[in-house]
Amino acid sequence: KVLSHLYPEEQVHIDGFEQISPLKRNQFDLVTSNIPFSDTAVFDLSYSRSNDPAKVQASRRVHNYFFLKGLDMVKEGGLLAYITSQGVADSPQNEIIRQAMLSNARLVSAVRLPNNLFTDYAGTEAGSDLIILQKDSQRGALNPIEEQFCNTARLPQGMLQNEYLSQRENVICTDALAGTNLYGQPAMVYTHSEGVEGIAKEVKERILSDFKAHYLSPETAQQSQTTQIKLQAVNSQKNEVKEIEVKKVERQEFIEIES
Repeated sequence: KVLSHLYPEEQVHIDGFEQISPLKRNQFDLVTSNIPFSDTAVFDLSYSRSNDPAKVQASRRVHNYFFLKGLDMVKEGGLLAYITSQGVADSPQNEIIRQAMLSNARLVSAVRLPNNLFTDYAGTEAGSDLIILQKDSQRGALNPIEEQFCNTARLPQGMLQNEYLSQRENVICTDALAGTNLYGQPAMVYTHSEGVEGIAKEVKERILSDFKAHYLSPETAQQSQTTQIKLQAVNSQKNEVKEIEVKKVERQEFIEIES
């Protein structure tokens, strides 16, 4: 309702994400939210009964569902930007989710936010991440950063943390110490001493840097997709030629020649 008052000229729907029409797939320039996180399953038969194991798993956790469903909705070259719990990136069980994300998108930016970011406004010190993806369903192999993002690293004291986000330069903080998360599990606790303004300044600088390094302009994205399509066509033609050659060989009679 607040959004409707702020933007009266826009069409606002108040409904579950699973209720969005399949006709909206590949339609949005931007999908963004501070998404929910819990063990709540989502009733979306297109996911829970999918032949894709990642979609089936995503339907069992609302935060994982939001990532894959959001990528379904965003158009080629469009952006998905979520603030989410650290479990999406850290959990070993979510490696299949992260791999599915990056099979259809490029990692533009991923930063670990300080635990005290929402303390003044929401009264919580839950760890969270900002993850920005650019849809590219025709993409090639993962780059080294993306491979690290898909992996979970085991740190000292039994901590499990995303391999990429375990590196200090990918964390927005002024202090870091070993502690526990909201569930009592060993975890790094990051804090920032300069308040929301200081955090926002660092996040902005990091995002600008990452966009310069990893964001594909619409023109570049289109060229990349065209190149991939051409390569697929060439490979398809090669396979067809190989199949024809094999069939011809099968029809021939071979005579063994004694040496």
